[in-house]
Amino acid sequence: MCNTCWARKTVISYTTMIRDELESRLQEAVTATREGRFEDAVRILQELTSVPDLSAFPELQIHGLMWLGEALAMLGRGKEAQELVDQILVLARRNTESNAHIVLADALHALGNICLRQQGYHQAMQYYEEARSINEGLNRKQPLAANLGNMGMVYSNKLGDYSSAQPLLERAVKICQEIGDSAGEGNNTCNLGTLYFHVGNYPKALLCYEHALAIDEQLGNKHSIAIDYGNIGNVHAQTGALDRALHYCSLELAIHNELHNVAERARVLTNIASLLKNLGMYNEAMGMLEEALAVHREYDNKDQIANTLSGLGDLHVDMHNYDAAIDCFNESSRIYSTLGTVSNVAALEGKLGVTLIVLNRLPEALKILHRSARMHRELGQKMQLAVAEGNIGNIYANKSFVKHSTTKAVRYYQKALAYFRSVNDLIHMYTVHKYLSDLCHSELRWKEAYEHQNAALEYEKQVKSSEARIEADKLVMRRAIEEYQQRALSERVQLERQISQQQEILTHKTLQLIQQTEMIDAIRTALQRVVRQADSAEKAITEVRKSLNSLPKQALNWQRFENDFVAVHPCFQATLKERYPTLTKTERKVCCLLRVGMKSHEIASLLFVSERTVENHRYHIKNKISPGDDRSITSLLNEI
Repeated sequence: MCNTCWARKTVISYTTMIRDELESRLQEAVTATREGRFEDAVRILQELTSVPDLSAFPELQIHGLMWLGEALAMLGRGKEAQELVDQILVLARRNTESNAHIVLADALHALGNICLRQQGYHQAMQYYEEARSINEGLNRKQPLAANLGNMGMVYSNKLGDYSSAQPLLERAVKICQEIGDSAGEGNNTCNLGTLYFHVGNYPKALLCYEHALAIDEQLGNKHSIAIDYGNIGNVHAQTGALDRALHYCSLELAIHNELHNVAERARVLTNIASLLKNLGMYNEAMGMLEEALAVHREYDNKDQIANTLSGLGDLHVDMHNYDAAIDCFNESSRIYSTLGTVSNVAALEGKLGVTLIVLNRLPEALKILHRSARMHRELGQKMQLAVAEGNIGNIYANKSFVKHSTTKAVRYYQKALAYFRSVNDLIHMYTVHKYLSDLCHSELRWKEAYEHQNAALEYEKQVKSSEARIEADKLVMRRAIEEYQQRALSERVQLERQISQQQEILTHKTLQLIQQTEMIDAIRTALQRVVRQADSAEKAITEVRKSLNSLPKQALNWQRFENDFVAVHPCFQATLKERYPTLTKTERKVCCLLRVGMKSHEIASLLFVSERTVENHRYHIKNKISPGDDRSITSLLNEI
């Protein structure tokens, strides 16, 4: 070999070695992210993206930055994540490798996720839509399902456009089912459940959440399991089963504690605090909110800081600590103003205005409520606008107000009443008619006072009747949920029994396969003796003939074994390929055999290789799946 060829081969070998090492580190970080170990993922990815040689591998560099951005966003470190967005986009659009379009689509999806965490919903939708267009053109079904699912989630959870969200989520679930993407099916089913939750269809929401939980438990995805628990808790909270809601929130909290997801833990504490507040456990709720706020301040997660401050303000109002409530509302409003989330600012201004009315600081309250009403009007939020105008009416109706005006009070009450009537909001209609009755009575306008009083009494009857129906509906819904859970438990027990039986059958068939393979190996040895021992060929041939006659009439069928394996472990191979794409076909085959309890020497017989080769395969599989983990490869595979 010439020196030039030798040098070129050496460089290629060295480059391949570096790339393999970088890919291994990236896979380790991806696994940590998917398992919810975001702190570990950030540490690995920061080390990876700081490697000087990384720029020689554009695809790896882009994917490293993508996963780093997503992990940072999940930890609430939004500012750091956002700083990576422009860098990722520039690198992805400049990439000229053969798979540039695939890398760009993946990068756009990741950027959408980062923007979503930073409440940049419209920007996130633009990234998702561009990624969807590329993946649709390339017929990349799994990434396409992820794009559709996230777009549906934004429409449903963030923009309130449920009619646009539902077909996107349903299509995403269907694609995942078609390609055997269990993780994607679980995620999109969860989002579909949230859509049903928002429109008040709690039984369907619970059905989706329970299905997602079953998938995530099978996959062993602890972070997703925690989210499922939280969602199930939300359903129970809405149906009045606060004890069950607290139970599921506690399960969610325990997993985030186990995974050391501090930011997620803080978010769950805020939800639990809301439940405790509704139960009148104010001190416990206060402690949780203050702990959550400290965490969000540490990570500078402004959106969650503002959200927690708003919750603290509500709690202070219930405890009649009005000055403390005002401080919380003011700080929360300032943060939302910085973030540009006008809707949240308008809501905070409304809360602040009502609190100032309670303190009889009416001029300040009027100014703030007018500002809130203007923002709601510009946003087209008619319900919130009507509430603000009703509160403005309360100020003008107050005789201690220096600018007291019955005429203005009536005008604002009538404007609010018109909207409440258009949506048949019985409670607010009762309240406004009661205000108008009291106002007219104080002005000695007896006839109008009488008319409004009668209207208020009529709406009060309807409200009580409606509340009774709602409570009855909740009771029916709770019973339906209990029946569903009992049925699901029964079906799960039956399924586990069937799987156990199928596992026994699969093990028996695998042992038969090993015996057949060992028999063939024995025949091979006998034939070799024929060649070596010519003088006793007749005797050796007789032995071979006996062995051939003892073989089963049917040939070995590895495909049939795989079919039997899938029947017992339907998600195993798809999950293995999705989570650990660097595993070779042979390594995946070894994983299947290890999953059914085969030993190295048995696998060697089945694959016609040496036991040492199988041990090498086990070593490489362990390094690709979970390097540095003390658990055995069999234990790791049993968790998939």
